Amino acid sequence: MTSDQILQAIQRAVAFQQAGQFGQAAALYRSVLASAPRQFEALHFLGLIEAQQGRLAEAEGLMARSLKVNAARPEAHANYARVLLELDRAEDAIKSCDKALAINPQAVDALTIRGNALRDLGRNEPALASIEKALALQPNNFVAWAARGTTLHDLYRYDEALLSHDRSLAIAPNYVDALNNRGLTLHELGRPLDALEGYNRALVANPGFAAARWNRSIVNLDLGRLADGWRDFEARWTAIMGMKMRGYPQPRWNGDHVHGTILTWADGGLGDEILFTSMVPELRPHADSIVVEVESRLVPLVARSFHDMQVIARAPDRYRGHIDVQEPMAHLGSHLRRSWDEFPKRQAYLAADPVRTAQLRERLAHDGRMVVGVSWNSRNRKFGAAKSLDLREFVPFMRLPGCRFVDLQYGDTKAEREAVLREAGVGIEHLDDIDNTNDIDGLAALICACDLVLTVSNTTAHLAGALGKPTWILMSRGNARFWYWFSNRQDSPWYPSVRLFRQPASGDWAPTLDRVRQELEALALSS
Repeated sequence: MTSDQILQAIQRAVAFQQAGQFGQAAALYRSVLASAPRQFEALHFLGLIEAQQGRLAEAEGLMARSLKVNAARPEAHANYARVLLELDRAEDAIKSCDKALAINPQAVDALTIRGNALRDLGRNEPALASIEKALALQPNNFVAWAARGTTLHDLYRYDEALLSHDRSLAIAPNYVDALNNRGLTLHELGRPLDALEGYNRALVANPGFAAARWNRSIVNLDLGRLADGWRDFEARWTAIMGMKMRGYPQPRWNGDHVHGTILTWADGGLGDEILFTSMVPELRPHADSIVVEVESRLVPLVARSFHDMQVIARAPDRYRGHIDVQEPMAHLGSHLRRSWDEFPKRQAYLAADPVRTAQLRERLAHDGRMVVGVSWNSRNRKFGAAKSLDLREFVPFMRLPGCRFVDLQYGDTKAEREAVLREAGVGIEHLDDIDNTNDIDGLAALICACDLVLTVSNTTAHLAGALGKPTWILMSRGNARFWYWFSNRQDSPWYPSVRLFRQPASGDWAPTLDRVRQELEALALSS
């Protein structure tokens, strides 16, 4: 192509792109690159098309090449940062925004994207400052207003978050990101039906918007509208960053009887695996044989509990044995948990090692005190801080007569335990021969050796519930994504032995802790 032909091709491609005719635009950009591999506009605009189509790795490569050709365009750095952020590379996105802002300190898109990246890293106050700087420069920027709303949401300033989303939608009524994130805020504010209305509006504007479909699923499940919730549950594969199917070539299970073998495989965090494993026993009448694939730490416990099934550890390579159909474990609910009546009334579905449990019980209960296992921390990257407590907040519990407290917390707790003992003169007992992080079978035995488990919403909570141990869970507000605890319930259909003690307001643990302490004191006195 001559330079004039390249210019004409770029102009036609841009027109196609602006009209939403991405296939025609991409073909023209590629024809330009065939003769001019370093043509900036073709590289960068083709990268934008790849990003719009969800092909983020291809977009990142093209945009990176374009910036090697011309690094003087602040909007190019901002576009690249947006793709990096979608690839979960927030630190790199911030660096790209900083390059844009070094060229033009008033680059509104770069300021907004930088705020979003900071928020992804949990740095919400600097994120808010960056976004508000963008709004000071461009007060009618609906994207920045929506970003401000999402950041305020993560700061638990829900009323202000709602106002920001409303401001965004007043400017752009069909802006799907604002509709979606406004729905999250409404859900947290206890207005789930209004949240559903927002998700439905977003899906009318963009039927392929997976995030709104996934969030609609969560609200319906949280409300106990189980069939409706499972209907949208498949959207998680697209909506959640890093969520991938295992890639088994066999067809998905459709709920019918299989004259052969079903493989069900777990994904997500360890607590989620334990939760969804509760549905595996109900697979028995649906197949001749069942293979259960779980995280390696769960294999001894699950194999003991489901002795008539083959239990294997999840590995990078797929299982090579014969199977006829396969199904992600979390999705068994669409066939097996469509109403409250389909939850079985059993007390437990996992079984700890009885010998190990008896040995631990003998060590812990010899003096007649009630043995209370305690776990106070969640390691969830995004929501863990809101769900967690400081061990110091359990000091009033540790002073109760007739109770002996045992550490069930995964991770290294030595510094926390020593600090509490040094500052308060009371402590929590830690069994050095049980690795609460890696020896899940040992942790299960330790849980069963306790009389009661007191925990926040984390892996320990799920494990204790699955074992049928009396368990009191301290539930934070502002965690609507954890739909499986359901709204307005003090019990759990997954775990009949569990009681839920919910915060009255986000961040306010005091009334909940006081209530639990009173009930624990009464229980200890009566036992």
